[in-house]
Amino acid sequence: MLKLKITHQILLAIILPLLIEAIFLVTALKNLTELQTFIDQHEKSARLMTLVTLVFQEANLAGGSLLLFKMSHDKKHIVTAQSVATDLMMHSKSLQEEASQLPNRPPTIDKFLEIIQEIRETSMNIASIAADSFEINEQRFVAKFQNMNKRIEIAGKELLDDQTTRQESLQKAERESRSRLQQTISIMAAANVFLAVGFAAWLSLGFSRKWNVLMANALNLGIGKTLHKPIGGSDELGKLDSAFHTIAQELDVAREKERALVDRTVQVICSLDQTGKISQINPAVTKRFGYEPEQILGTNLVSLVHPEDRDLVHENLTARRYSSEEVVFECRLRDAQGHYKSTEWTTSWSAKEKTFFCVVLDITEKVAAENLKKDMLAMISHDLRTPITSIKLILECAGEGVYGNLSERGIATMKNAQQSSDYLINMINDLLDVENFEAGGLTLDIDSHPVSSLIGVARDMVEPTAQKKGIRLEVQSDAFDVRADGERINRTLVNLLGNAIKFAPADSTVTLKAEKSKDEKWAEFSIRDEGPGIPPDKIELVFEKYRQVGTRSEGEKIGSGLGLAICKALVEAHGGRIGVRNTQPKGCEFWLTLPLK
Repeated sequence: MLKLKITHQILLAIILPLLIEAIFLVTALKNLTELQTFIDQHEKSARLMTLVTLVFQEANLAGGSLLLFKMSHDKKHIVTAQSVATDLMMHSKSLQEEASQLPNRPPTIDKFLEIIQEIRETSMNIASIAADSFEINEQRFVAKFQNMNKRIEIAGKELLDDQTTRQESLQKAERESRSRLQQTISIMAAANVFLAVGFAAWLSLGFSRKWNVLMANALNLGIGKTLHKPIGGSDELGKLDSAFHTIAQELDVAREKERALVDRTVQVICSLDQTGKISQINPAVTKRFGYEPEQILGTNLVSLVHPEDRDLVHENLTARRYSSEEVVFECRLRDAQGHYKSTEWTTSWSAKEKTFFCVVLDITEKVAAENLKKDMLAMISHDLRTPITSIKLILECAGEGVYGNLSERGIATMKNAQQSSDYLINMINDLLDVENFEAGGLTLDIDSHPVSSLIGVARDMVEPTAQKKGIRLEVQSDAFDVRADGERINRTLVNLLGNAIKFAPADSTVTLKAEKSKDEKWAEFSIRDEGPGIPPDKIELVFEKYRQVGTRSEGEKIGSGLGLAICKALVEAHGGRIGVRNTQPKGCEFWLTLPLK
């Protein structure tokens, strides 16, 4: 097999048959030309023999007419002889022209033409025979003409014999030429058949075989099976097959690396078939749950799940079987010692492989921590907030003199104690609200409220603090209503205003602004102060719990770090957004948006 490219093989398959056909046409045309030459020579020989016969007959007829005249002295025979002589002269001229076109003309024809020439010259004197003065030369003229007839008869016979031999030779050559033409056609037909079969076999053994192997390798590459042996060759198919083998090798290396990564990961990674049986699992299951991979393969997942969680697992796997979305759920899984551990499953369904791919996290400690946090919040809500509320009531009663009159120092001490108890209660409420929001337990009482009323209440609540620091409160508001939980939004605005007053310098202005967005779909609030602003690298942290990003140059600026986190939780619970940006030349601006509907 020639080492040619596919394009070269195709060109060869086109050019070689065309070349053979061209040779066939040239050979056939040559044979046809040769055959036509033989046919033309045969026709010329036939015309020559016809003319010789006519001349021979006319010479005999002229001689016979003269013989009759000699016997009868009837002038009509002279007229006949003269007419025949005229035809003889015409046919002899044609015979001479035909003879001049013959290649390699035989000597017999020249001899015949010489006698014809004598007859033509003698025939010119036939008319003088009929004259009255003709007596003496009559017998001599007739005898001469009869002698020429005998000579032309002998020469004509020789010429006819020669042309007969020539015609037989031409017929033989014509038959041989026809035979050669037929052989050429037969050979070319056989060559075409052989060439077609040869090219078919070439393509079948070469191109088709390579193509079939290439298609099989492409399919095997797609499904991860071992490829067939390289087909070799330097053509396009060989190079493409070589590229397939290179890709297959790289994929094998990638799979080995992937498998090594999966085997070395600390998390459990497994796959489940359609029935929920474990078909593959990495060695991390030994460390996490005490099972050997071979021990757990083929086990139905539901049999390892806590009975109370089996319906949940079955529901999640069934619901997502024909979906490409990931599903995350939690369940309790039994380990090798019979203890149940809390797990988080992230599963995705592969329709192509009809398999669930799962990542299993051991969240036992996380669940224990969440339960501990819940217990702590319950303790704070009941065991801490209730006693502090009682202490606050006692302090308020003592400050009002219910338990007797106090000195000025005692009254001042009672007020400080009341402020500390208020601070503790507010901090507990903030903490509980944040946790409730994160747990999805924050409920809103949505109603329609005039914006002017919301910001008016918030301004009135913080105005005493602002006046104490000598800070001016400026309110700018359009007249429109917003649907929201009025108490929650009021609390948000109070927190933001209080935060601005806390960091604003004395004798400065805090501006509260409310307006509709340009598309009239949102209510936009902004609180702007003239304080020191927020360090640029801490702007993203201001809404995180327990974060303090201020300057803390004064003791009053110290807080729990939950106020802005509460604001963010409440705004997002309404479907809005909240943020902050520094302003020029100083200060910062907190903004929030709420949907109007």
